[in-house]
Amino acid sequence: MGLSGSGKSTMVRLLNRLIEPTRGQVLIDGIDIAKISESELREVRKKKIAMVFQSFALMPHMTVLNNAAFVGLENYAHAYPDELSGGMRQRVGLARALAINPDILLMDEAFSALDPLIRTEMQDELIKLQAKHQRTIVFISHDLDEAMRIGDRIAIMQGGEVVQVGTPDEILNNPANDYVRTFFRGVDISQVFSAKDIARRSPAGLLRKTTGFGPRSALKLLQDDDREYGYVIERGQKFLGIVSTDSLKASLAAGEGLDHAFLASPEAVSAETSLSDLLSHVGQAPCAVPVVSEEGHAATDAATSQAAGSADAWGAPASDAATSGGADWLNSAPTTAPEHFNILDPFHKTLIPLDSWVTEGIDWVVTHFRPVFQGIRVPVDYILSGFQQLLLGMPAPVAIIVFALIAWQMSSLGMGVATLISLVAIGAIGAWSQAMVTLALVLTALLFCMVLGLPLGIWLARSERAAKIVRPLLDAMQTTPAFVYLVPIVMLFGIGNVPGVVVTIIFALPPIVRLTILGIKQVPEDLVEAARSFGASPRQMLFKVQLPLAMPTIMAGVNQTLMLALSMVVIASMIAVGGLGQMVLRGIGRLDMGLATVGGVGIVILAIILDRLTQSIGRDSRSRGNRRWYTTGPLGLVTRPFIK
Repeated sequence: MGLSGSGKSTMVRLLNRLIEPTRGQVLIDGIDIAKISESELREVRKKKIAMVFQSFALMPHMTVLNNAAFVGLENYAHAYPDELSGGMRQRVGLARALAINPDILLMDEAFSALDPLIRTEMQDELIKLQAKHQRTIVFISHDLDEAMRIGDRIAIMQGGEVVQVGTPDEILNNPANDYVRTFFRGVDISQVFSAKDIARRSPAGLLRKTTGFGPRSALKLLQDDDREYGYVIERGQKFLGIVSTDSLKASLAAGEGLDHAFLASPEAVSAETSLSDLLSHVGQAPCAVPVVSEEGHAATDAATSQAAGSADAWGAPASDAATSGGADWLNSAPTTAPEHFNILDPFHKTLIPLDSWVTEGIDWVVTHFRPVFQGIRVPVDYILSGFQQLLLGMPAPVAIIVFALIAWQMSSLGMGVATLISLVAIGAIGAWSQAMVTLALVLTALLFCMVLGLPLGIWLARSERAAKIVRPLLDAMQTTPAFVYLVPIVMLFGIGNVPGVVVTIIFALPPIVRLTILGIKQVPEDLVEAARSFGASPRQMLFKVQLPLAMPTIMAGVNQTLMLALSMVVIASMIAVGGLGQMVLRGIGRLDMGLATVGGVGIVILAIILDRLTQSIGRDSRSRGNRRWYTTGPLGLVTRPFIK
């Protein structure tokens, strides 16, 4: 027990290393788990130690049964956590912890979110379980009545330290200090804190540095005066720095001098610092902030005056003025007047030749690495050709029926009918073959974006350092105008459908990467902590917790990538990419509004179909009625008679 911020939750999480201890031991059966490897720690969490969380921390995408069996909730085995009451959810959380039959059970304010009646029932259930199994249970509570009722011993924490451990009777009759006495009196929190608990600044003394004055002498002076901080000054009242008893002890232990004991914070402030700036320094400082003058810190540049004295009245160097009179300037050829920098017009000429740098860089890459980029064409061309042969090889009626059945299976019967009508409309306006070419291009680009974007997003979500490096590249890919990509792509890959796929990949990749990062980072921390506490490996954490919970956001990224890929078909047609984009481009070039409209309508219809299908893929099983995918749609018509 203890007030908020006393370290209760931190202490419990040190016991199973959800928080890594900086020093000390955590002994379980004589083994210090602070020193064991990650794989050994996961085994300990799986078999010996379990945890129940205040916020339940149930996996929302798993049923009660999948969350770790059930206790008295047989009728709710296939329900989801948000379909249960608070008491039911906490029983599932307790059951999940008890399912591994642990030797140690950690309970972080497990019953605090329950109403009084349900809380009493849960306390009774815990007492019965403890009487039967005799586990070691570490229970965090704010409720004095709860602590008195279920606790064999109570530990009181204050400021990150355990100030007293004992039975309820021992603590009530012999409180260790006023804090404990006040805590158990059940009075208002303001009566528990004393002035020393909220005081932020400690007194500081002056320490004059003389010959032979080191950290040992400074520490003795501070301890004799019962001070924690001190200013170090030398002759002339020159300020050197601030030391504390802790920093002096550290310097002594390391065998270092007084200079190594100076604190980095707080820094001295100038005597001219404004009050508004000063208040922020003082408010954050653990001790009084020193104020120093700026005398002795001003400097002048003597080189300027020396240079000025060596020039004549016309602004020329003295040596030039002395010799200029002997020059035959009438017979000499005129020279170009030197250009002088004009502060009022600083950009009248190019200062940074970025255009020439880029041109030379692209030329160098083309000269030395064009075979490499031609090799990259091979897998793209292979996948693209496969899609084109598949889509163009099927007769149009067969393809329309197949697409309608796929839409029905992935979404609903209504979506299947809408897909059927939409594809018939594309064929009826004379854009079928071009639409299939465009669909092949978009699907190829989407496939490569997913293959590249999903692993990249997962990596960047886990590595903040890598994210800082890659994020500017994603910004550039998203904000650079699409036309800018075309010239280097043509120089490196040539023209045709394959370069069109490459430029589409570059343009459409960032959304899936960004939304994968966002989805994984938005997974609630308590769920990640719960998975770790039960011994989940990094692979299990990713595939069973983070990716399932992030899937709606990831699918939104797939959807946006798909839409961006479709938006590129007209621009990509400028480098001889076929399909609906080519129809639009030809219509614009010939001022043929009808041809351009046919291509544009085909793109819109494809976009609507693909958008609705990707949105349906992002739905979870609950929105499909908790049915297996093979029991719905046209497959369900075939398999349902054979499934009991």
